[in-house]
Amino acid sequence: MSGAGGSDLFVSKDFPPAMKLQGALKPMTNQKVTGELSRDLANALMNQRQREEFRARPGMQFAISLPGCRGFA
Repeated sequence: MSGAGGSDLFVSKDFPPAMKLQGALKPMTNQKVTGELSRDLANALMNQRQREEFRARPGMQFAISLPGCRGFA
């Protein structure tokens, strides 16, 4: 995603994963993500507090940073 110039990964049930590219959402594949897979991906990335918040209120935004990966402004 970073190599393509994109930022912000969007993962949602029944939609293909998408990235923000030049201010617009661009699907990264045509394959839709199942609810089970989107939940598993989110749980793998979230900390315990975020998981508890997500269970109480589905649909949240959060950020992570990867070492050596440049962010975009």
